[in-house]
Amino acid sequence: MVCEELYSGKVYTLYVIVKGKKCPIQEFINSLDEKRKGQALAQLQFLADHGPLYNPEKFRWIKDKIFELKTRSGVRILGFFAGQRKIVLTHGFLKGKVKAFQREVKKAQRLRKRLMQDCEIT
Repeated sequence: MVCEELYSGKVYTLYVIVKGKKCPIQEFINSLDEKRKGQALAQLQFLADHGPLYNPEKFRWIKDKIFELKTRSGVRILGFFAGQRKIVLTHGFLKGKVKAFQREVKKAQRLRKRLMQDCEIT
């Protein structure tokens, strides 16, 4: 598992997790319809250029340093801050039930823990 740069903004650089040849974030975003894809990319670009949003309807801290980036159309992207000016996006999903959300948060926590132990973010 490695991290690769996705987008370098004015304030933060966004990284994505790559497992083998698969990148969960890019695959998720590419699977979205044009409206959802546009909203997600705009949110990510804003995050990289301006930092965390102070609107809980668009950005909120969950637990264990994991955050959720949200769009009006139900797109959810989880990630965490990894040092100075670095954000790692773990994966994305569509808004669903509470149990599914809890599973996704646990997945992000496992990825963060593994990444912080095993990988150097460059």
